[in-house]
Formats: sequence, C-alpha cells, structure tokens
Amino acid sequence: MIMQGNGRLLALARKNLEEIREKNSAVQERRLREIYLKIPRIKNIDEQMSEQMRELFGLVLKRDDKIAEKIAQIEAANLLLQAERGRLLREAGYSSDYTDEIYSCSKCKDSGMCGTELCECLIKLRNNEITKELGTLIRSGDESFDNFDLSYYNGNSDDDSLLSDRDHMSLVLETCREYAMGFGKGSANLIFMGDTGLGKTFLSACIARDVAKTGFSVAYDSVQTALNSFETKRFARDPAEASEAEMKVSSYLDCDLLILDDLGTEMITSFSIAALYQIINTRLIGEKPTIISTNYSFSELEAKYNPQILSRIEGEYLSLPFRGQDIR
Repeated sequence: MIMQGNGRLLALARKNLEEIREKNSAVQERRLREIYLKIPRIKNIDEQMSEQMRELFGLVLKRDDKIAEKIAQIEAANLLLQAERGRLLREAGYSSDYTDEIYSCSKCKDSGMCGTELCECLIKLRNNEITKELGTLIRSGDESFDNFDLSYYNGNSDDDSLLSDRDHMSLVLETCREYAMGFGKGSANLIFMGDTGLGKTFLSACIARDVAKTGFSVAYDSVQTALNSFETKRFARDPAEASEAEMKVSSYLDCDLLILDDLGTEMITSFSIAALYQIINTRLIGEKPTIISTNYSFSELEAKYNPQILSRIEGEYLSLPFRGQDIR
C-alpha cells in the first residue's frame, strides 16, 4: 500500500530507479562496444537477428498459408545464430550473457512493478527516501553497536544488585543488537528508560542505522517535534506547511520503525495527548514497531498521561532500563 501523503517520496524513488536503469543500460552499451570491437562477427550476428525479428513481425501481419513454416525456419536460423554468438563469447573468455540486458532487480526487471503491485526494490527505494527525510538521528556516522563503549559504566556491583552497571548495560547492548538483526513486521516495541546521558539515543541510532540498511523505513523525531507536526497538519493556514506536516504525520504512522525520543518532556495538552494516543494505537493495530525513550519512570509518566496511553505502553512495550552515571 502506498502511504498517503508520500507521493513525492515515491516519485523520488521512481527517479532513483530510473537512474539505476540508465546506469545498467550504459554498462550494457559499453560491453557491446567492447565486444563488437574485439569480435566483429558478433555485431554481424546481432544485425542478422534484428532483421529476423523484423521479418517475423512482418509475417504475423500477413495472411499467408505458409506462415507457420516460414516462422519455424526463421526461429531455427535464430537459434543457430544464438549458439554461435555464445560460443564466440566463451572462446574469447566472456560469459555467454556478457552483453545481455542488466537488471538490478530480477523480479521486476527494474520496472518497479510486479503486476499491479509495487516491487520490493521500489519499496526499498521509497523507504530510503522516508529515512532520509526523517533520519536526523543518524548524523555523526559512528552510530554502531561496536562503538558503544561499556568501559564508561561502573564495573562494580553494589549490595542491592547482582549485576554491575557495566554488566547490565552489556545485556541491554546485546538485546538492541539482536533486535536490529532480527527486525521485521511484528518485532517488539521497546521503551528505553533511564536518566540522561546513559546511551539511549546512541543505541536508538545504532538500531535505526542497521534496520535502515536492510531496506526498512525508519522515522525518528522527538515526541515534541512529532506532536508539533500533528498540530501543524491540523491548524496551519499555509498549504505548503500543512502538506509538509501531513507527510511527516503519515510517515510517523506508517513507517516500518518509528523512534520517538524524550517522552514526557513535551508540552502536555489535550491535543498532544490525543495525537500521542493516535501514534501509539495506530502503530500497535498495524503491528508496526516503535521505540520510545524517556528519562521518566512509569510512575512519573502515570502522572502525565491518561490510563489509555499508559496501559498500552506498559502492556505492549518491552522496557529496557538504562543504568549508570551520565557518560556524555
């Protein structure tokens, strides 16, 4: 299903696909020039086969009692030429399909469509555009699980815990790594909970980068920015501003993975509560995973939000507590 409000992103994806087709075509043309120069007989064969195709087309348009016999003769001659062409290529050290048309996607042959449905290749290109539009989380370029430094966390456990902060965060790190590796429709919803400076945003970025690499669309924003988009979509007088907000809202609701940062720091109003509920509930119904980070505990969130929101977060999200001292 094409996401409402994202026609512009789909158009960009189609443009990218056209560029892929042009690059593949350029490679094929370069290979043909190379082969024609090295093996002139192949150029002659291609010209003969082209003439055969024109002759076949002409026969189909004519009424001739011997048309079947003539078609069979042309097809037999064509097969002989194909066999000779392949042999010449192999003898020169090339594969027999070296000059064939090149397709990056074997399913749709770079058309972007499988029947009446969007092909997976075009969906991935569209998802890349969604991620680029909303991917402000992936900025510095060093967001990888291997760069998450556990040495910043205390390696000594206290009397109240069997695990040190370092051991605990090592489990959190591996949970996030496995989540990204196995991401797909129906993956779990996560809520990262803990004080500022404990790595919540960094691990969110690590997940976002790995998930986006596999072709899924990833949208990221702070909760406040996301809710502002809902408000702009609803109340903006400028059509361009409203359209941009509508695109973002559509992406929040429909992207494969949504990451919302800083839950609880936004301005709480009846409108923001309704918009937040729409995001959470719509994505739960559609089985589209969401990752939320917050500096607040569940008891603190309970004081801010209505039971409908809290019950869905507590019941449908896997809580990952972040422990330690501010590592920034």
